[in-house]
Amino acid sequence: MSYSRFRFAKIKNHKVDDNFLERLGEGMLKFGVQNIEPRRFGFRVVKKEKDHLWARFVKERIRKDPVLTRTNDESKESHRVAHFKYVFIFPNGLIAYETLRITKSDIFEAIVASWQKVKKSNESDIEIITKDEFEPKLLKEFYNESKMVNYISVKEIGKKPPNPHPPKKFYKEITTDIGADAERLDIKAKSRRKGNLKDINLLEEGIIPLSQIEKINAIDEENFAFEIDRKGVVSSFTPDNNEDKKREKILKLIKRAINYLKD
Repeated sequence: MSYSRFRFAKIKNHKVDDNFLERLGEGMLKFGVQNIEPRRFGFRVVKKEKDHLWARFVKERIRKDPVLTRTNDESKESHRVAHFKYVFIFPNGLIAYETLRITKSDIFEAIVASWQKVKKSNESDIEIITKDEFEPKLLKEFYNESKMVNYISVKEIGKKPPNPHPPKKFYKEITTDIGADAERLDIKAKSRRKGNLKDINLLEEGIIPLSQIEKINAIDEENFAFEIDRKGVVSSFTPDNNEDKKREKILKLIKRAINYLKD
């Protein structure tokens, strides 16, 4: 099982459309993989699709691991380790980028430098800003549509107006009592495949309708496991055996999530 975690950003200072993405893709291919000691980083694969541009960003780092010498003494041996991560760029200028073991500064630097390789003399450089918050509506929708919920975190407990129907008085009173003493409530199922938090009546009928979801870990109707944090983070758990299907699943989740990024 492969774990991927994505954060989001947006291109500023330039109109972003299909033509821009085509040219940016050309710039990313020209940028390639740069050897700027002590880093080697850049783009290994770049493809323009109908409604987005995607790339495989790579960063290679030097790692020192303990080894035994011939005399059985402990020593350190250096070797290079490469990390390959996805980057998706959309016609509205939004960027989704994988973050595990790779910093956003490396990715942003490579995208900005790629544009510099193809921009015209009368065009400005691009600026990239982070987008780090989702509208609460996104997490509520994913909760409602999930087949199974393994973990959930809520705030403002009992302080949100119910939508569309008010909960039963019994569940409302318990939720309000919890909210009076608790700032945040985190609930985790016994295991990922056993125990569904949606089966807990107090959650389903009281806490969820009257509170703000901050984080959810769930499984959808297609058995796709995902996690969404309101602080602008989307994670997925996908099989390792098919890279194209993995990218397709991740992209479907990201395309929906970017519509709820706060300005």
